[in-house]
Amino acid sequence: MKNDTIQFATNVVFGGYLIVSNVSQEILTAGDRLRIAIASRYGGQFAGIMPQFPGVGLVWDTSQLNIDGSISVRLGVLRPTFTLVELAGDELVFSGLGGAAGYKFTILGSTNLSLPLNEWKPIATNSFDVEGKFEVRIPRDSATQFFTIKVEY
Repeated sequence: MKNDTIQFATNVVFGGYLIVSNVSQEILTAGDRLRIAIASRYGGQFAGIMPQFPGVGLVWDTSQLNIDGSISVRLGVLRPTFTLVELAGDELVFSGLGGAAGYKFTILGSTNLSLPLNEWKPIATNSFDVEGKFEVRIPRDSATQFFTIKVEY
């Protein structure tokens, strides 16, 4: 991702708030790195970054700020949940939220709730939308099943 960088003649000490404005059409994703300053030495910390989160399910990583003047985007803790499960004709429709834009997930199913998750069968795979939401339709089965969602990190 392309971004503006400030070049300092010598040292820079960070402080106050950093305001990040994304003017491109690209959405920030985990792994994006923004080099905001070039200097011979770096110090200090920002009191905060605005916006507080770079996107749904994402967090700012300032661990390299005093090393090379950059901040990065990394995946936060994702806790996707089903918000609606409904029958639509011959399909079950699963809707939910709590993911991160573009990350893949798998709906797992099992007829036995006591089985370990690694023995549940994949039912459907898809990606979260830009708001971390999802909707998946699967053919209705006559067997009683339990479902969960697993994020592919």
